[in-house]
Amino acid sequence: MNIGTVKTAAIWARISGPDQQSLPSQVAEVKEWLQAQGFIVPMERILMVDWTSKDILRCPEMQKLLSWVANREVEVVGSLHLDRFAARPGQMSQIFDTFKDAEVQLLLKQTPLPPGLMGELMGLVITMGKALSVERADQGAKKGLHDRPKIHRVPVTYRKPYGFIWRRDPPRLEPDENWDTVRFICREGLAGRPTRALVRKLKEMGIPSPTGNPEWSFQTIYDIFRNPLYGGRFYALRSEAVEPTHRMCNTYGRSSQRWLPFDQWEYLPEVKVENAPLTWEEWLSLQRRRTQNKLMAKRNAKHDYLLRGLVFCNVHNRRYKGHAEKDRGYAYVCPVEGGHGFYFHGYINGPRLEQTVKRIVTNQVAMEAIWRNDQPDTTEESLQNEMRRLELSTRTTVNGMVELERRSLSPELEDERYRIKPEIYERLKCQYEAKLKWVSERKVQLQAQLNNLKRRAEAVVKLNSIYDRVEGKLESLTNQEWRDLLLELGATIHVTEDGFLEPRFELHLGPEKSGAIVSSVP
Repeated sequence: MNIGTVKTAAIWARISGPDQQSLPSQVAEVKEWLQAQGFIVPMERILMVDWTSKDILRCPEMQKLLSWVANREVEVVGSLHLDRFAARPGQMSQIFDTFKDAEVQLLLKQTPLPPGLMGELMGLVITMGKALSVERADQGAKKGLHDRPKIHRVPVTYRKPYGFIWRRDPPRLEPDENWDTVRFICREGLAGRPTRALVRKLKEMGIPSPTGNPEWSFQTIYDIFRNPLYGGRFYALRSEAVEPTHRMCNTYGRSSQRWLPFDQWEYLPEVKVENAPLTWEEWLSLQRRRTQNKLMAKRNAKHDYLLRGLVFCNVHNRRYKGHAEKDRGYAYVCPVEGGHGFYFHGYINGPRLEQTVKRIVTNQVAMEAIWRNDQPDTTEESLQNEMRRLELSTRTTVNGMVELERRSLSPELEDERYRIKPEIYERLKCQYEAKLKWVSERKVQLQAQLNNLKRRAEAVVKLNSIYDRVEGKLESLTNQEWRDLLLELGATIHVTEDGFLEPRFELHLGPEKSGAIVSSVP
């Protein structure tokens, strides 16, 4: 063999799943095949990669291979099969163009392609078939995972959450040896302890993280806080796999995770969570606190705006943001319009708006002091008594329907005097069904009234605490104390299209419609 005619070859080996031929086996098979044809394969020209993503051009090793080809550092690239390259026809076309421009040959052991345009067309057809096959497999796998909670009413996986252990038949979560720790974390978060301080406290207590590290990560604490099972409810399908827009490190093409909105989660009441560290209301309160903390954190703003994150634009459904100007002080600006164009309420003078809101809140606190002395028209005892009467009525009605069916025209009754005629049977059946429907609707109404009484009792306790703390001191409160008061009341200010301020308070005893328009934009 003439050494001057020996060509240098590179090898591309890739796996994208657990059931594929191993990387060393691919390299050994292709290397032997290339050497039999007279090519030399230097060790530095062998690329092995575990890449599951369909976006092969984002793979660093693929970019290295294409740079070798573009710079004509190799004459031949060998691989086991065409599907070791791209799973998208568009990307496969780019790879073919790079090889063609550099006049580098692509050799495939199991799927040889003819040279020229015909080989490119065959390659694109094979890639298209592979893409469709992968897409069908992905859709089938995704549908199978979605069917588990949506149809079969079971979890997608039985991955063990921290502090609990899975039991099956029926599926349920029971506390394990880490339950005391997870309860401590949840209660501290509900009490308002900052995450940084909580991480420091856990380290001081000598409690290792779920992975055994002596120091907990912030992300682990966040994952516990936002998991609804710690509030006593199990939700499935809370996230989905997506391609990451930016990779912080070499993750070898694996997909990222995107959290879905709460209303898209799948609630599974069939999965019982025993002895949850928080009640559902406490868990929701923790989520609201975390959202408010994120909005009001000083790191998210250069200036200490009193109403940061609390002013909403009803036209664009966006929050106003603080905007400082050298000569004009500061203002609250709608991020969509910014005070320009037809929507002239997009720019609101900051000090004037804050003074108006303080006046609104002062009036609200005074009204709550009056409303808290009002006694509700009904008591919890009277509602519970009526609920018991309805339960008795339901059992009586059901027994009546059973007796009606028995006494209908049936061969079981020999004495025709006890049989009910068809027209009477239909009339009585309709009456029973109507009564059951009314009882069901009434029970829903009573439960809503009971919930309102419970909410009112909790609100009275909180409002009494607030009133005792700020009575006679509203004029002297600092910005931070005003902000704390706004958050405790759950206050938000909505700017209407007509230029009016619509205050809303989550914590209130007055009429349900607490968002009455009380002032125009200053």
